[in-house]
Amino acid sequence: MLRLTHVTEPRDEPYGVLVLTYAQRQAHALCARLKSGEEAELALPRGTSLHAGDFVATDDGKPVRIVAATEEVLRADFANPLALARAAYALGARHVPVQVEDGWLLALPGHETRALLGALGARVRPERAPFEPERQP
Repeated sequence: MLRLTHVTEPRDEPYGVLVLTYAQRQAHALCARLKSGEEAELALPRGTSLHAGDFVATDDGKPVRIVAATEEVLRADFANPLALARAAYALGARHVPVQVEDGWLLALPGHETRALLGALGARVRPERAPFEPERQP
């Protein structure tokens, strides 16, 4: 089993590709499979979160590229930028991760999130897409 222990610099030719959901990219330890089918153990320092495009490596330097998995999300479309800003602020105040785009946003599904977005005037629909919220400082 491949043991991935640290984040590393991007490489042109990765050893492999690891496709992870948002929740999996927040975990510092988990078992998964590379796209090739090879088993991999993620054993990163506590507090490490990964983003699409990041690279992790084994102790002997084999680099693996991280890809955001397609997953169930809520897409909220807004009539204007002010409505989008209000919704992003309201969700952020509730510590809900959001991916903000031009005129719309993505959030993980949940009844409260869906209700809040609807109350703020968004057109909300379920979708399957990679979910990549804003990086935390």
